[in-house]
Amino acid sequence: MAKKKKTVKVKKPNQVKAFFKNQQTHLAFGVFLVLFSIFLFTSFASFFSHWYQDQSQLVDFANRNLQVKNILGKIGAYISHFFIYNGYGIAAFIIPLLTLITGLFLILDIPLKKARKIAFWSILAMIWMSVSTALIFNKNALVSGINGYELNDFLQVYIGKIGVILLLSLLLLLFLIFKLKWQ
Repeated sequence: MAKKKKTVKVKKPNQVKAFFKNQQTHLAFGVFLVLFSIFLFTSFASFFSHWYQDQSQLVDFANRNLQVKNILGKIGAYISHFFIYNGYGIAAFIIPLLTLITGLFLILDIPLKKARKIAFWSILAMIWMSVSTALIFNKNALVSGINGYELNDFLQVYIGKIGVILLLSLLLLLFLIFKLKWQ
């Protein structure tokens, strides 16, 4: 009886994985993120000058005849309305900062593990700032965003205004002690 020839399967490298590990992909996506962070920052800054004029125009987004005042047009007005008014208020400026940092990490080929830690603490800071600004500027949801306003309102129902102040103070102290090694 003749011996069977063993066929060796040659594993093809995973093309998707190879694409995302490619240095050119990192560079291109990093440049995109840096430019997108500039886009976000500019639209957020423009939002505070024109939000009251643009807010009513966003209802009919597809209507090309309606004009918005945001420097980056309807897309800029919509994105900034989503993140600032419906989101986290002035704390939303952390989002373009995180996008910029991630883009620079990709461009400079710095491991993204460090960026994950920065993102974690930045998201916590964004929530903390949103609730804090809602506590300070109670009647102005624009500064704190709807998320901060509602979370502050929810917390005040259950632990009261003093409880919210104590909770925010505790969270700030824990951040200073553990993250910044404050003694």
